[in-house]
Amino acid sequence: MVLVYAEEFDRVDEAYFREKQVQGWSRQKKEALIALRGEDLPHLSKNRSAPPGASTGSATGSHPRDP
Repeated sequence: MVLVYAEEFDRVDEAYFREKQVQGWSRQKKEALIALRGEDLPHLSKNRSAPPGASTGSATGSHPRDP
């Protein structure tokens, strides 16, 4: 096993939240995160039905550290 991505957090609860968040992502979205393609992350959301660039008008509940 090889570590391909890591983030640092000041608090354990923040790290736990982020870990659970990323675990729920699709493989494509995780690969974009690893490749540091943060601009692709919103387009790769599982629940996103609108085309890239279109606003859905709903809150995503994103974490302040979400790229």
